[in-house]
Amino acid sequence: MPGSAELVGVGGFVVVAASCVLAIRRSDLAPAVSLFAGVTTVLGFVVVHLLPNWWSWVSDPFWSFDANALSWALLIAPILASAYLATLAARELGLYAEQPG
Repeated sequence: MPGSAELVGVGGFVVVAASCVLAIRRSDLAPAVSLFAGVTTVLGFVVVHLLPNWWSWVSDPFWSFDANALSWALLIAPILASAYLATLAARELGLYAEQPG
């Protein structure tokens, strides 16, 4: 179904936008929503773009076309940024403690 992966992406954008708004407003919900946004964004990018064509409705794997280095960088950058966001949010929530030393 053309455009279905984009619908998933728009849903992810809404979650990330909500996370940003809550963070700017310094809401008590910001860390929890940021953790959710970070984890679901990482999972979303992996499921949609890195797994093989497992479900035609959302799959858009990079393996199915000749992606160049810029395409790969533009895929990896949000995955790393989202993982970092999730780590910061987990630390803020006290779910993850930084190791001393």
